[in-house]
Amino acid sequence: MISINLFALNATEIEQKIYSSVLKSLFPLKTNVKVWIDDKNKLKEFKQLNIVKERKKANILILFKSKHIKTNKMVFIANYNILKDYPNNEIGGFYWQKGRPNLVFFYKNLKKYNLTLPKTLKKYVEYND
Repeated sequence: MISINLFALNATEIEQKIYSSVLKSLFPLKTNVKVWIDDKNKLKEFKQLNIVKERKKANILILFKSKHIKTNKMVFIANYNILKDYPNNEIGGFYWQKGRPNLVFFYKNLKKYNLTLPKTLKKYVEYND
């Protein structure tokens, strides 16, 4: 499901494809996943996602720069530096490291939110706390 030819794309296009694929995988029964993003500069890059202005209306938060937002919502991190700041809500993250895209999911929180990943994404799951 996440088979994407990344070599023909620029970094922004890669991010868009990965986020779209991840959200479709996490919410396979939802046709309209509501996403809140903390970086207003990124909003125009993610036009294909259903972005909401209020956190409380979102199904998932994608955080690029926020640290320690109080929320009971599912969180997906987009910045390695804040990857471990949401241990109770963080289902995973996508970030760039050494010029390469990195994807990670956290088993404990996937289980908490009763989420099942497709086989194509299971290799990105970390089972440590």
